[in-house]
Amino acid sequence: MVERQARRRLVRRARKLARQAFGYELDTPGVCLPLAWATCEIGRRMGLQLRMYAGSCFWQRSASGRIFGYEWEGLTAENQARLARGVLPELHVWAGCPETTEWIDLSTPLWPAQCRALIGESWSTPMPDYLWSRVDQLPQGAVYEPSAEAGRIMVAYLTRRSEEQARNLQGNMT
Repeated sequence: MVERQARRRLVRRARKLARQAFGYELDTPGVCLPLAWATCEIGRRMGLQLRMYAGSCFWQRSASGRIFGYEWEGLTAENQARLARGVLPELHVWAGCPETTEWIDLSTPLWPAQCRALIGESWSTPMPDYLWSRVDQLPQGAVYEPSAEAGRIMVAYLTRRSEEQARNLQGNMT
C-alpha cells in the first residue's frame, strides 16, 4: 500500500504528465487513456509496479441506484469500424497494481460532466477526486471489469499512435 501523501503526489504528477504528453485537458472526453498511462509512468518513476487495464466501468450516479458507465461490448463490427478510423471504441481505461490488487482511476471527477454531455442526465452522488482502492473494497456502486480483449485493443491503439507520432517527428526533421 502506498501512503496517502505519496498517492496525492502521484495523482498530481500524473495529471500534469497526461496534459503535457497528450495535450489533453482533464475535461476532454477519452482522457482516461492518457491518465492511466501517466499514472503508470509516474508510478514506475516512484518504484511502483503498475499496469494499465481496459474494459467496462460503471458508477452509481443517483441514490435510486441509476448507473452511468462505459461498456466494452467486444470486437463488434461497429467497434472494428471505429478502430479502422483510428478511434477507440467505448471502453474505460484505468491503472492498477497486480501485487496489491488495487485499482487507480484519476478520471473519476470527470464522470458527472460526461454523463450530462453523453446522455443528458444529472449526477447526484459524490465522486472522489480519484479512485485508489483495493479491488474487493471499491466504493458502493462502482464496478470495474477488465477485459483482456479490450486491453489488447488499447495496447494496439497506443502502439499505432506512437508510430504515427514517430513518423510525424521524422517528417519534421528532414
